Amino acid sequence: MIRVNLLPPKFIWRKTLRKRIRQWICVLGLVTFLFSAWNVSCWIEWWRYHRDFEEIEEAIAPARQARTERVELAKKVILLEKKLGQLREIAVDDCTTSTLGVVAKGVLETNCSVQLQELQASSSTSNSTSTSNSIPKSKKNYMVSIRGIAVESDAITSFMESLNRSGLFPRVELRATKECQMEDRTIQEFQLECMNDE
Repeated sequence: MIRVNLLPPKFIWRKTLRKRIRQWICVLGLVTFLFSAWNVSCWIEWWRYHRDFEEIEEAIAPARQARTERVELAKKVILLEKKLGQLREIAVDDCTTSTLGVVAKGVLETNCSVQLQELQASSSTSNSTSTSNSIPKSKKNYMVSIRGIAVESDAITSFMESLNRSGLFPRVELRATKECQMEDRTIQEFQLECMNDE
């Protein structure tokens, strides 16, 4: 079958051009649609991943906060250990607390028949020589002077025995004692010296 186109060439060219334009418009529309669908798909995937990421962030937030708190606590522990070390260095030669405890216990063991009027503590350092290697060592001597009153002399003896039993003072010596009157009663004034220089 033979087709003969009797239309003028100008008309044929225009018709062909319009056909090609329509084809390119269809192709462009299809590409635009596919690109838009791909973009929507990517956005949906991004939104899902973003939501999952936020959920993971919320889930690990307590662990992250705990880690931060642990680091802060570790810093505080290091600081407290330094302060504790400083306090231990200061307290090595400080017998104040133990002395007060021993004296208070001694007073209680006399059923409060002893009342303290004055308590003085003093310390001194002496050099001693070791027998094994003859190296002089520094030794801290601690002495407490106590003045007080007692209802009777037995209370003073009981107080001295309590101080001896404590182990803090190997030597407890009665330096002075004197009877005196107080509110129509005879009481004993005394002075003790407690030493741990042995």
